[in-house]
Amino acid sequence: MIYCLNIADFIIKIEIKAKSKKTLIKYKNIIIKKFKEFVLINNKNNKYDYELLIYEKTDFFNLIKNKDTHYVFFFKKVNKRKIISFSYLDENLLMLIIKHILCELFSTHKGFILHGSANKINSNEAMLFLGKSGSGKSTISNLLNEKFPKIADDIVLVKKSGNSYFIHPLPFFEKSNRYSFFKKFFFIKYVFLIKKSPIIKIEKVKIEEIINRFFDNYFGQFFLFFKNKSSYKNMILFTKFAKKLNIFLLKFNKNKKELLNHFNNSLYYNQAEENN
Repeated sequence: MIYCLNIADFIIKIEIKAKSKKTLIKYKNIIIKKFKEFVLINNKNNKYDYELLIYEKTDFFNLIKNKDTHYVFFFKKVNKRKIISFSYLDENLLMLIIKHILCELFSTHKGFILHGSANKINSNEAMLFLGKSGSGKSTISNLLNEKFPKIADDIVLVKKSGNSYFIHPLPFFEKSNRYSFFKKFFFIKYVFLIKKSPIIKIEKVKIEEIINRFFDNYFGQFFLFFKNKSSYKNMILFTKFAKKLNIFLLKFNKNKKELLNHFNNSLYYNQAEENN
């Protein structure tokens, strides 16, 4: 059984090499649940950017290092475009493999993955929220959701096209349910570093402050999990990203009405300034 996923214009081929009906049904249900909007119905050219082969195996294959330490086989990278694993993968482990594949694809195509959230401003543009764990990225996206619908939560895919950067929708949402709309990508209009505060205030941030104070937190646990060449490429790409865009420090509280009014006024003012 073969499924092709189209994520951020990358085609990921997932082939389930199993004879068991139970195994085939299991992965069909996972694909429908987690990747429904991303399944490519017709891949006429049979071209793909990455291949994941899942072989049938019901028991866990343990690699034993010593008497006290045991390792479960997760996946093996066969070449630059192919990974193999086994059918004891549940949906969470499968999602981790997809994240790993996306990290590699993005790092070689002017893209990177951030630990943040995002809300759309209009049908084509979005604003991105970054900050350390617990700083309120999900909170502020939820507070703004009524006026500025949320399009990403916890993990954000960013890809460069020409001189601009775009957010691409994900097939997984860490802290919320699927969103009610689906779009190919959103142009990043504003980036906010967030900080909880008694007052609501937006300030321009210097590039030095971004790199020195916030850099490690942007990539969050995902960056720390995959310590490989792709991760360090992401660091370089992010530095270029930070230098290119206007980035602001947003101090905020949970007063929803005040926050929405502040954003309505600030975004209108910034837009007017750019047009003059």
